[in-house]
Amino acid sequence: MQTLRDQTGQLRCDRLQPLDGNSDWRFFLTNCTTDTFKYVHLQPIRSEIGAYEIQFKEIPFIHSREKVVVPYEVIPRRTVDREKNRRATLWDFALDNAGERGTSYFWYETSIAYLDIDDLPRDGGDVAVCFDIEEKRLKTETSEIYNKTLSTRLPGHAEEA
Repeated sequence: MQTLRDQTGQLRCDRLQPLDGNSDWRFFLTNCTTDTFKYVHLQPIRSEIGAYEIQFKEIPFIHSREKVVVPYEVIPRRTVDREKNRRATLWDFALDNAGERGTSYFWYETSIAYLDIDDLPRDGGDVAVCFDIEEKRLKTETSEIYNKTLSTRLPGHAEEA
C-alpha cells in the first residue's frame, strides 16, 4: 500500500479462509526504504459504528526492504461484550457498519509511526485496508488508487502535476 507522502511502507493482507469463517487473516508490513525502522506502531482502526477496534501490536524492528507480520487483535468496545469476554473477529468488525452507503467496500485508514536509527520519531504516512463484505475478504491491492483519490481531498496533499 502506498503512503500519501512517500512510499515508506506497504500494508498487505493474506488469508487462508473467507473472512466470515474461522479466518486466519494476517497483515504484513513492508519497509520500502533503505533505513531500519524501530518500534513501529500502526494506529488502531475503529469500525464504522464504533463497536470494534483493531489494535496492532508494536513491531520492535523492520530492516530495509523487510516484510513482517503485524500482530493484531480485534477488541470489542461494547461493555456487554467485554463483560462476557466475547472474542471479536475481523468479520464482526467488517459487519459493524451502517449499510447506508450502498456499497460492500469499506475503507479504513491507519497511520504508521516509528523511530529512525537515531531514535528520532518519524511519520511513516497513512495506509488503508478495504473490507469487501460481498467477497468476504480484505483488500489492499487497490489502495494506491484509493490513496491517490484521498490525497486530492486532504489539505496539504494535493496531487503533483
